[in-house]
Parts: sequence; structure tokens; C-alpha cells
Amino acid sequence: DLPGYGTEEASDDIITFNAGQKADILIYLSQANGFMRVEDINYLKENIRTLPVFEKKEENNVKPLSNLFVVASQANSVNNGNVKDLSIILQKGCENFCKTLAPKYWKKREDISGFTNYGTSILPKRFFTYTIDIPLLCKNFNSSLKEILEMLPEIINKRTQAFIEEYRRTYIAILETEIKMNEGLLSDKEEYCKKL
Repeated sequence: DLPGYGTEEASDDIITFNAGQKADILIYLSQANGFMRVEDINYLKENIRTLPVFEKKEENNVKPLSNLFVVASQANSVNNGNVKDLSIILQKGCENFCKTLAPKYWKKREDISGFTNYGTSILPKRFFTYTIDIPLLCKNFNSSLKEILEMLPEIINKRTQAFIEEYRRTYIAILETEIKMNEGLLSDKEEYCKKL
């Protein structure tokens, strides 16, 4: 839970931006009655780019961008939580965000994941409403968050194990050479002492 972005405090912006760069899951709240301001768009543009790619078309069943949640919070403030009005706000917010993206914005993610059409069909599904006053407006957010939270530990564990194994395979020959060199130095210790 970070202090916010686009506030009057520059230190808040720095803290929030830097933390977003290290997150596995990004839940970004923007008030529904002022949804997707310029500050929101700027923050998301940079932090979505660095969000880990957990979805792999041929490797797992993780839905694309399922670790991103762009949330219109305090949704009850829009016409008492009117679902139709909120849908329009989410749609417009997503469209405004997509207008600011470079044509190749999604390319790296598409190359890693094997999925395409992030900007047109995937991203709009990552926009949610939320308010504590109307449970119906939280339903999609709650179920999507629960789904990714249950899948993520296993995925991260498998990736960590694969990384360690690859690291071990890559560096074992280098380590063996270093060990032999150090053993040679120890066995030649007397000769080196005489030279010294």
C-alpha cells in the first residue's frame, strides 16, 4: 500500500514509482470519478512495461496480464455505483491509456508470452471497479485477484528452480577450474614461500 502517484509530494511519487518497478502484481487504484488522469497514465505506462510476464502460452494457464489490476476505486461515487456508467468509465480510461502507447509497446511481452493483441483485447479485461459499499462491484476484482494469488507461488517456485539449475550448469565448469587453480596454489605453497 503506497502513498500514491501524482500527489503534491515528490517523495511520494518516487517511492510509489520505485516500488511498482519491483512488484509481481500491480494493483493500481484511481478514483472512479476522476479515473485515469494523466498522472495515472504516466505511472502505468512505465510500470506495466516492467511487470513480470508470468503468462506463457505453451507453458502454463495464466491469463495474459493477470498480474495487473487497474481499479476504479470508490465506484459508488459514480451515479451511486451505476454499472453502465462505470463500464463506460473503464472503457474510456482504457482507450485513453492505449492512445498514449507507442506501436511497439507490447512487443517484448508478446515475444515472451506468445500472446498477441494486448492493447485491444487483453488490457480492457484488466480494468475493474471496487467499492466496499456494493459487493457486486468488487466481484470481478476479487475473483481475478484470488485466481492469480493461488497460481503465482507455484509459478515463481518453478522459475526459481529452473534458474538455479541453469546457473549451476552454466557455472559449474568455471567453478571447477577455479577450485583446481586454488588447490594447485595450496599444493605449491612451499615453493611460493621460498620465492617470497
